[in-house]
Amino acid sequence: MRKIILSFLSICSLSISFAGEWKGLDDANWYSGKKLSLKDLRRKIIMVEEWDSSVDASETMGFVEKCYRGYSSHPFVLIASHKGVKDDAKVKASIAANSLTCPVYQGVEYTSAPQSGKVPFMYVVDTSGKVIYSGHDKNEAITAVVNAITDMPIPGDLISGVSLKKFRSLKNKIAMGKKVEGALLSPVKAALKSKKAAERAEAQAIIDAIEKAKKNLEEEIEEEKAAGDCADKGILLRDIRWLVTTWPSEKDRYKDDFSKLLKDPEAIQGEKAWYDSQKKKARRR
Repeated sequence: MRKIILSFLSICSLSISFAGEWKGLDDANWYSGKKLSLKDLRRKIIMVEEWDSSVDASETMGFVEKCYRGYSSHPFVLIASHKGVKDDAKVKASIAANSLTCPVYQGVEYTSAPQSGKVPFMYVVDTSGKVIYSGHDKNEAITAVVNAITDMPIPGDLISGVSLKKFRSLKNKIAMGKKVEGALLSPVKAALKSKKAAERAEAQAIIDAIEKAKKNLEEEIEEEKAAGDCADKGILLRDIRWLVTTWPSEKDRYKDDFSKLLKDPEAIQGEKAWYDSQKKKARRR
């Protein structure tokens, strides 16, 4: 069974484009928390906390666990990577003492991240596989995580970053999953020729935001398709459904992919599971 799992991870590593390579995510290195695969790391912000059970890391590990729970509703993964001598009993005792629920592994590492002989040591990898922070400051590490989450394109209100004055009525109308082509944008396009500079700027900002959102979604769809066997079919179906609903002119382009996914039980169930998880998060707020 282990050989099968490792073979699957090898296949995934060929399909998923990270700037570096993840090592150590096999069962032999797992201690506790959720077991991870490369699929779980796709399009996620990842923070790795390197620690040693022989060193008092209670303050840092408590902070790490708090961050793990606090950002669980975001596309964020935290891995506690034990870098000391492998000692199952000692490591598990430390995990229990620090009440860790995050994934804990022995020696997981990202090859593009810098190495450090001093623990605790943290690094943060963004959704493109770029290391955006590395060092010993836990506050700077979580700041990098928060900034990366903030910078991610979030499906929903397509113009959330635009300051609206003339077009305030469009705030809840221009959203992912609602048609944004045709009559809805006619007043906005007309305002591009307005004699008032502020109106022209606002109209252009709306058009630019919508185009950026579409480009981001198209790129995510292509990444998911390129992942092959490692693709999350539920997310792929969700993304394509969003795109063809929001921009109906693209239906023919995704017709075959959409039709195939609608016949795939795994895709249907995966999409439903995602929406169910969002409803649960909304109830907790």
